Order: sequence, then C-alpha cells, then structure tokens
Amino acid sequence: GDIRRAQEQARSVTELYQQAELQAIKTNYLSGARGLLKQAKEEKADRYATKTFIDAKLLLEQAERELTENRYDADYPRDLARRARNEAQHAITITRLAIGVNKKDFAVEDIITNYEKPLISIADELNIVPSLHDGYEPTRDAILQRVDVLQKESQELGQLRLVVDDHAAEIARLAALVKDYELKLGIYN
Repeated sequence: GDIRRAQEQARSVTELYQQAELQAIKTNYLSGARGLLKQAKEEKADRYATKTFIDAKLLLEQAERELTENRYDADYPRDLARRARNEAQHAITITRLAIGVNKKDFAVEDIITNYEKPLISIADELNIVPSLHDGYEPTRDAILQRVDVLQKESQELGQLRLVVDDHAAEIARLAALVKDYELKLGIYN
C-alpha cells in the first residue's frame, strides 16, 4: 500500500529494464565486430595492420556511442558496425599477409600481383590495356573515365528508349485512327 515506494521501485525497475534493453541492442548489433576485433588482436593485427585495426576500433566505438544516444534509430549504428566488421576482417587479412611475407611463405610481389588481378580483369573487359608500371592509378583513372562514358551513354540510351516508346504510342494511336476512318469510309483491309 506504499504508493510512494512503489513509484520509486517502478522508476528503478524501468531504469534497469532500459539498461538491459540497451545492452541487448548493443550485443545484437556489435557482437560480430567485437568478436572480429578480439580475433584481430589475438592475431596481432594491432602490430601488423595498425591503421586498419584502429579504424575498426573507432568505427565500433562510434557505433556504440550512436546506439547509446538513440537506441531505436539503429540504421546508422548498424552500418558503422558492419564497416567495423569489414575493417577488422581486413586487418586480419593484412596481418596474415604480413606474417606470410615475414616467414617467406610468399613474396611481396605475389601479394601485389594478386591484388592487381581484379583491376586487370576489369580493364580487359573494358578494352583498356592496363598500365601498372606507374602504380594502379593510371589504369584506375582509365577505367573510371570509361565507366563515366558508359554511364552517359546509358542515360542517353534510356532517353532514346523513352522517345521510341512515345513514338510507338503515337504510331499505335494513328493506326487506330486510320482504322476508324477506314471503317467509316467502308474500306477494309
């Protein structure tokens, strides 16, 4: 029968519920990134892929802050957590490559040529001769220029399709009109 005490306890229970809810939301959205960061740390990514590892940590921290400030608007924190997972995985990959080079399992050249393969494939598909002796930038720029041209051509093609559709509709309208006049005039095909 103590209403005042019941109200105090209700506030306390509500606060505990909100804390538990926030913890559950954070666990739901952030546990994957936390796990990958833990794995990256165990594999020494903080030593071999320092910048990428730090980027992953900062993204995770930002996601956590965003959830703390607004737990019900989870789109942005979800994206941050996804990016943190990607960066943590990237740090692990870089670390494994760096350790492989240190152990002489493979050469730096192997890594570079392996990473150039997708760029070369894209360039080949666009009929561009890849020029990698000055780094990847000239080939990347040529690909981006070609993509820009293709996008413009695609937009122009889309506009031409609209014109063709308009003309087809007009032709159909005129054909129906001609048919009506033929029927009125008694001319049959």
